[in-house]
Amino acid sequence: MGSGAKSKHASYPVAPAESTTAVAPSVPVSDTQAVTAAGEAYTEAVAQLDGVQDFEGLTQATAAVLKAQSALVDEGWPPQLAAEALKGLKAETANYLGNLSIEELQELAVAQGFEHPSLVGWNTPPGDQHPLVHWLDPIYPAESPSKLAIQAKAAERYAQLAAGQTLNGLSLADVGAQEAGLGGHPSPGSWQATPAEVVGAMTSFNQALAEAPPLKANGEQLVALIAAENHLSASVCPGMAAEQLEAAKAAAKANVDQRLASASWAPRQEAASKLVAEASAQGTVDPAKVPQRKRPACPGPALDGCGRA
Repeated sequence: MGSGAKSKHASYPVAPAESTTAVAPSVPVSDTQAVTAAGEAYTEAVAQLDGVQDFEGLTQATAAVLKAQSALVDEGWPPQLAAEALKGLKAETANYLGNLSIEELQELAVAQGFEHPSLVGWNTPPGDQHPLVHWLDPIYPAESPSKLAIQAKAAERYAQLAAGQTLNGLSLADVGAQEAGLGGHPSPGSWQATPAEVVGAMTSFNQALAEAPPLKANGEQLVALIAAENHLSASVCPGMAAEQLEAAKAAAKANVDQRLASASWAPRQEAASKLVAEASAQGTVDPAKVPQRKRPACPGPALDGCGRA
């Protein structure tokens, strides 16, 4: 689901949601064995959905129902029935997730790779659907624009906090304290650092930044700069104040963004090619699936438009 590390083991028990209308209409009668088999698979998938007890079960059951529905459509299920079935499935998943508290939604979102979940949902009226309900909904793919927009809003607000602003009455330190207890799992590639090692990573980044001058940085310099930022970004340091480390990471990201924005097309493309090749060699990214973007795709603790979460 979301862009970032996925937790395959976290379990979040939730009281069974109140039953909504039937997930889907009955499967049409057919004389063909193919439709009969698809209908049986659909019935089994719906039964699995009714018995889920945690998010992992919800995700697996939803995938099974969607697959069964697709098979029925291929075998001639009328479009109107298929649309009603999908509508019913959406009601089930949204109702299930809607019964979670905000704290449970945030913990689950962190476990699924969402960054700074406490920074979204501020403007949700009482009784309306929290954005994390949609972001977690397994019906929608992780790369859907609406899900990406929710994560982008959290990232935007976090960058503003890191720049010293106060949002919704919260400072960067307040958000760090709120999110400290959300748990989750370290991002792939993260490393445990001492305060001295963090300082060393910051020094290395500053050196790489100095060697990649605005407007003049070449591809190799951009690669080194992004690698230095990824190294700092992946650090986990219990011995350092969370707000201090996060501020350093946010400042590094802002500097890299600036360098990439000022670089000409050729160095950016050169850097992108090298970074994608390295990531492919390490098995962390499939070159055929790397989207074409204005900024180079590159390896790191997590991959987004430029290799940072």
